[in-house]
Amino acid sequence: MLNLIKKATIKDVPKINELGKQLHNNFEKLFHIETEISNKNAIVLVAQDDNNIVGYLYALIFPDNIDLLSIFIDKNMRCQHIGTQLLQELKSIAKNQTITLEVSSNNTPAISLYTKNNFKEIYVRKNYYENSDAILMKWEN
Repeated sequence: MLNLIKKATIKDVPKINELGKQLHNNFEKLFHIETEISNKNAIVLVAQDDNNIVGYLYALIFPDNIDLLSIFIDKNMRCQHIGTQLLQELKSIAKNQTITLEVSSNNTPAISLYTKNNFKEIYVRKNYYENSDAILMKWEN
């Protein structure tokens, strides 16, 4: 059973990178989580299950918006509302800010997660990815 959503620490970085590689082959080079966890303009959260990290969320804070850049849940832990718990924590941090994100139109599980958490589609970038469109979504408090 999931027992903790918390701010990531330096000791969480290897597991975040391991999970991230399942999403992007070059995750470590793209996101530099080891430096982002101490960046005051970044939010890096982890979901723990019996002291094992089973998911993460990474976002950047801007003056009027939070940009959700990456969220991933271990394949063996999906459908247990872990993504929702991470998004709820991000929303509580957001306070009066909006949260935006971009997702592939082929990623129906992610789109479903975001829709269930009151994110609305605001724009579609046609043919943005090799085989799909990019859907921009927004949550407003």
